[in-house]
Amino acid sequence: MKKSIRISKKVYFFAIILAFLTFGTCIVFGNVIVNESTSDIDQFKLNIQASPNECWKKPAENRKNTICNKLTELQQLIIEENFEEAYDKLLHDIKPKLTGLKQNEHGEPWGNGVYEKAWVTYDELRVTFEEECNLILSQINPISVDDDDTTPPSIVIHYSGDNSELNPGKWIVVIEDPESGLDEVHILVNGVEDTVEIGLNGIVERRYYINVPGIEGTYTIDVTAINNDKDWIGDQESWTESSSIRIIFVPPIPLP
Repeated sequence: MKKSIRISKKVYFFAIILAFLTFGTCIVFGNVIVNESTSDIDQFKLNIQASPNECWKKPAENRKNTICNKLTELQQLIIEENFEEAYDKLLHDIKPKLTGLKQNEHGEPWGNGVYEKAWVTYDELRVTFEEECNLILSQINPISVDDDDTTPPSIVIHYSGDNSELNPGKWIVVIEDPESGLDEVHILVNGVEDTVEIGLNGIVERRYYINVPGIEGTYTIDVTAINNDKDWIGDQESWTESSSIRIIFVPPIPLP
């Protein structure tokens, strides 16, 4: 009975240590977000005040001040680590007025995707403000998904044959992506499409046997694979490998 008590105390001790480390990590991570985003917002406000009045609907100065006040409120929400409300305010209140867009930081629309009463009238300034909004949105998004696969698929091309017209052989192509699987594969021979597979839905490995033409000449195979990493739009990684082979002419053996 005493032994089980000692074990329980050890488990309890390590649980406390783990909780402390986790809590400390969260604090550090939260502080990084707060410091980066509030600093970016300070610069954002300076950029807004420095922008030409001609680029704004009248009264320009009033609108600039109103937006800057909203950004100050946004900063306070971030300092309080109320990231959900801060994200909502920037996405649904501030960004549409500056850009005319109802879109998140990845360009995905909400509503009809367009805000027709934007305060900024100059297109180039809208683009600049869109970039600044998207930067801050990406920093404070409370449901951001970490990129769990930053590497493209691996492609291995092996040739089996004797490089002759009599036995031109084949390419053996092995494609793998153990992290998120495969989505698309495109195989070309001398620039001509040979094999295409789309919508592989995360299959980890594919193997292909591609015949080499049996006519004298040089042949190149290009293999492109796209993984199934779809945490957000544009998150997928791709890779291309190429290999060339020379097929030689073999003269017929003369009859005796």
